[in-house]
Amino acid sequence: MHPLRNPRPALPALLALLLSACATTQPVPLASIETFPVDDLSRDAQVERMNELSLAVTVVPRERAKALFGVDLGSRWVHALWVDLDNRRSHHPHWLLLPSLAPGYLSPAEVAYRFRVGLSQADYDTLVARLEAGNFHNPVHAGQRRRGFVFVSTDSLDREAAAIVIGRHDLLELPIFLPRPELLTDKLPDARSLYPTGAIEKLSLEALRNRLPAVGCCTTDAKQRASGDPLNLVIIARPKDLRRVFTSRGWHPAEKNHAESIRKTIASFLFGSRYDYSPVSPLYAFGRKQDLAMQKARASINQRNHLRLWLTPWSVGDKPVWIGQISRDIGVRFTLKSPFLVTHKIDPDIDEARNYLIEDLLLSGQIEAFGYIEGLGASSPDKPRHNLTGDPYWSDGLRAILVVDHGKLPTRRVLQRREIRFLDWDHGALHPDQAPRHIDPTAVRH
Repeated sequence: MHPLRNPRPALPALLALLLSACATTQPVPLASIETFPVDDLSRDAQVERMNELSLAVTVVPRERAKALFGVDLGSRWVHALWVDLDNRRSHHPHWLLLPSLAPGYLSPAEVAYRFRVGLSQADYDTLVARLEAGNFHNPVHAGQRRRGFVFVSTDSLDREAAAIVIGRHDLLELPIFLPRPELLTDKLPDARSLYPTGAIEKLSLEALRNRLPAVGCCTTDAKQRASGDPLNLVIIARPKDLRRVFTSRGWHPAEKNHAESIRKTIASFLFGSRYDYSPVSPLYAFGRKQDLAMQKARASINQRNHLRLWLTPWSVGDKPVWIGQISRDIGVRFTLKSPFLVTHKIDPDIDEARNYLIEDLLLSGQIEAFGYIEGLGASSPDKPRHNLTGDPYWSDGLRAILVVDHGKLPTRRVLQRREIRFLDWDHGALHPDQAPRHIDPTAVRH
């Protein structure tokens, strides 16, 4: 026998072995969604209400979907959305426009076809029947509640969807965030879990203006012994709106540092590939590392805009105040100050990244007001400051102020109507009866 012929008979066996890991667990076919064990999905779903309607949506965790359908959907880059549209209080039928929720949603047969290799005909037929039984169907008649699954590809997640529901006399747009459940990212914090009872303070916008100059200029290391990147950003936003405005402009949450994210980061660094969720190193303010980190990746991991945010004990109305830091990565360099011996090189003109963020988020149509306020202290190219890894930076000394409100109008109409206010806070005396009360972000503890 020719030696080159030996591997050939083993190839189908190897392929069958690999595919066997994705085989079904032979679930019993179900006649309708009513027989699926799904009560926990509605309980944990994101809920939006408008008029008589209630829409609940959640991305089903991968292992939960495997238990429901008998196959690992994630192995074929498919995820299941659980959708629960309650129309019991309405007197008219309604339709959820599925392409508004997931533009590239998949049909049950399309999902099943991805698993055809390695399945017997009986198992394949069972899978098709189970997927079709769980599929969400329109319309939802008056007085009814319709539940079911919508199947989407992985690239449809980690974004804000404007789910549109139409009725005989109305058209409703409900904002739904679709996370990627396998990502280990920071959760949106609640001020009540970070600060003692009674420490959270509601301020007017003008009172906040007078508090901000007293906030320290910069982040620190964990031991609060050295100054890091400047705190050059203030955002006033409800947590849900904060996430919405960033995802609408292509920003992604940064993953936490763990074995898989570090592996992806190293691979992206070595091969120059893009990694939208690359972790950021911890910086400290208010006695803790950042509460939330976001980034906007570009061609490779070596280039990105990234920011860190800390939730303060202040709010303006029902909108919490966030203090943050933003910079632009322009490359990587070797350093002994990082456990991985490499770190990002930041653009030393730190104001460029700050201004980019303002301009980028203005295009979202969700900025109610913006401006600048003093607080960092000016520096210059001939007398720069340095961050924790030794990178120089300079600034005009101003912080950006952004007030977020979920926009109802297209961006062009918002800009044309001049519905965005400019906060002229970067000069002028403070009111004498509202002297700043000093808050040192390095001294505030949990």
